[in-house]
Amino acid sequence: MRAIGKQVGNVDDVRYCPSTKLSLNEPSLGVWDPGKVFGNAKESWTWPFGFTELEHGSYGYNGYMYENKGDATYWNTAIPRNAATIPLFHDSTWVDSWPSHSDTCPANIDLTLGGGGGMMGRNLINRHGSSLNMSFLDGHVEPIELKMLWSLKWSRTFQTKGEQTRTDGTPIYK
Repeated sequence: MRAIGKQVGNVDDVRYCPSTKLSLNEPSLGVWDPGKVFGNAKESWTWPFGFTELEHGSYGYNGYMYENKGDATYWNTAIPRNAATIPLFHDSTWVDSWPSHSDTCPANIDLTLGGGGGMMGRNLINRHGSSLNMSFLDGHVEPIELKMLWSLKWSRTFQTKGEQTRTDGTPIYK
């Protein structure tokens, strides 16, 4: 967020989806629960680690975009040919995620809260009906249906699967 702020000025203008609000988990509001840092479909996440002031937001970053030399899973090189299928920023309950093709969508997941099913669960939230707003490495932005999150190339080793259902076979958005 601080790096983005240097480019856009007031980072609060870009760190929140218009459909979310600032988390009430904020010492300046007289409330602080260190166990409640994740956001949900309607409320921001709270990043309390190592800073003098808390950071808040409602978008997450594809963790495989971080530089990690020596790990073939990460995107450590110049923009690959399939940049239009590589997620960069997206609606999320947390700052970042490292989804795996083996992540699932639990039958009992509450899409208002998100979570569950591995790292993909950070992105399984009902913020825009059955989809997330997502920007891609090639610069374009589009809504992506929750069931299609497994069709994207999150990492070099992510095996795309196309549509996904809940672990009981029912649609993700039901």
